[in-house]
Amino acid sequence: MVRLSFILRDPLKLKQAAAQTVIVIYVALNLLSTQWWKDVPLGPPDIILGIFEAHKLDNNPNKIDLSVGAYRDNFGKPYVLPSVIKAEQNIVDKKLDKAVANDIGSEFFRQVMFRLAVGDDLLDRPHVSVQSVSGSGSIKIAAETISQLYKGNKLIFIPNPSWAYHAPIFRLSGLKTEFYRYYDERNHELDHSGMMTDLTHLPNNSIILFQMVGHNPTGADPTPNQWREISQILKDRNILIFIDMAYQGFGTGCLSTDAFPLKHFIEEGHMVVFAQSFSKNMGLYSVRVGGVTFMIRNEEEGKSILEQLKHSALCMYGQPPIHGSQIVEEIFRCPELKNNWENEVKMMHKRISSMRQVLLDKLHQNGSSRDWSHLMKQKGMFFYSGLSVEQCEQLINEHSIYVVKNGRMSVCGINEHNVDYLAHCLHKVTK
Repeated sequence: MVRLSFILRDPLKLKQAAAQTVIVIYVALNLLSTQWWKDVPLGPPDIILGIFEAHKLDNNPNKIDLSVGAYRDNFGKPYVLPSVIKAEQNIVDKKLDKAVANDIGSEFFRQVMFRLAVGDDLLDRPHVSVQSVSGSGSIKIAAETISQLYKGNKLIFIPNPSWAYHAPIFRLSGLKTEFYRYYDERNHELDHSGMMTDLTHLPNNSIILFQMVGHNPTGADPTPNQWREISQILKDRNILIFIDMAYQGFGTGCLSTDAFPLKHFIEEGHMVVFAQSFSKNMGLYSVRVGGVTFMIRNEEEGKSILEQLKHSALCMYGQPPIHGSQIVEEIFRCPELKNNWENEVKMMHKRISSMRQVLLDKLHQNGSSRDWSHLMKQKGMFFYSGLSVEQCEQLINEHSIYVVKNGRMSVCGINEHNVDYLAHCLHKVTK
């Protein structure tokens, strides 16, 4: 007490004591704050990005990147569609402003999106749609909305295997995830029997995810008759169907034919949610444009779902970017541009399909006796090769051919200039 009173009587001592106290408090708070994030683990790595970065650093002139699921031209370069270039120029010439778009995208864009998905015959079916940030953003806001609103079993069944981020997106949105059998690794084909068995045992009122066409990573799609069988099984169990249609146009080259599963489910009266992306079929990878649609029963139901979708979007990113949607709108406003775009989609599909055949022929020319028939049976961007992890590592480490270690290869990365080297190395690691 005597010491304290002495300090209080001496202004200089008082200032020194106050300064020391501030320092002590600052150090204590600083030490405390450094503990807040001390035990946070590293997030899961983006495996494909890591492979792509390793490819960029490789000095081997023969290196090939087959990891990234993005279309490349015959010289291995990113391809900007001529229709997109023309649409962008038209937009520049119009001198449009950069005002903030509304929360759900323009009405015309949403009409375009729905028409592309379902065709002309189902346009009158009740639905609500919103523009979002490409396919992944569309899946996310749909998952958030389902998690908040769905009155059924908040458990979604995902094909095994599937895109690596399907399960994390649904889990982070509050849904439980389980898997159903999808691919027969031994025979390199759709596991139709296993899938049907699993679907017949789904809990009533639960949710199931399908990739509409060009399944990632396997390239194995059900046939139209198999889709019809799937539809009947799910109808009996009142299942909510969630469709990821990221690769429309890359299955057969025909946008309408590729949409058969979605159209059939709608015609059969299923409750369907579907996410669309223009990253692949318009090459708008970095522009991030897409959307999500909920099929509904009535106007009142649709109004509530739409408001919830708006809320989810506002809480995550506000308004969707307009540049990508303006490109889509411009292409669909001009019949000539739309026709050119459809032909460009067919061209991309044709080049991918032709490289499958060329690679198969080259493998045989190299003397490979391995069964590569699944190369031609699979559809879309990917070839699920069946190579082991060790064989994939051998391709990467010894031959500078960069593939995902589950054996998935992006056929888009194969061209006339690297297919000979690829076939030689594939035969070498598999003979």
